[in-house]
Amino acid sequence: MQPKITIGSIEIVKPRQIIYDVLQYIQSGSVLDLGAGFGRHSLFLADKGFHVTAVEIEQSKLDRLQENAKALGVDIQTIKADVADFIPQQSYDLMLSTMVLHFLPKEKAQKALAIMQEHTAQNGFNVVSVYTNENPVGLRAYLFEKSQLRNAYSSWEIISYEEALGEEMEHPKDGGPTRRYSARLIARKI
Repeated sequence: MQPKITIGSIEIVKPRQIIYDVLQYIQSGSVLDLGAGFGRHSLFLADKGFHVTAVEIEQSKLDRLQENAKALGVDIQTIKADVADFIPQQSYDLMLSTMVLHFLPKEKAQKALAIMQEHTAQNGFNVVSVYTNENPVGLRAYLFEKSQLRNAYSSWEIISYEEALGEEMEHPKDGGPTRRYSARLIARKI
């Protein structure tokens, strides 16, 4: 079971550590959360005063996110769209894609990264985490190669980058290993 936190009157799954980490560098502005799911990062950041837009393909997840946003008293714009094909209509100060891009085919994952970079405001940040090819083949549609995520941001300021074996998961729904390799990045557009 994933650890939870309470913000306001609602309980959400605790945001990933990388979300707490990026708050050392940015405390306000616009956020685009790609593949927002039920909105744990969107809700957390909206509660911190960010102007959040959440993109998610599943309407039921967006509905739940909006219910929680209303209960929390924050405004989150939601967009029902596939991350693989979504093109933002503006630039954002902070763009998130945590544990999403490896669900896409290689070409679409790379395109999504390029779109994120293009639509990030000058001095804005990208937060990205993905599974890497140290995991078993077939675990996800696309597993990033070692250093591939870092190399995709070679013209940006890399604030933090790590490739590591993650913590133990209880009973993964996909039947894969209980510990998985991932790459995590925080980068600033310069």
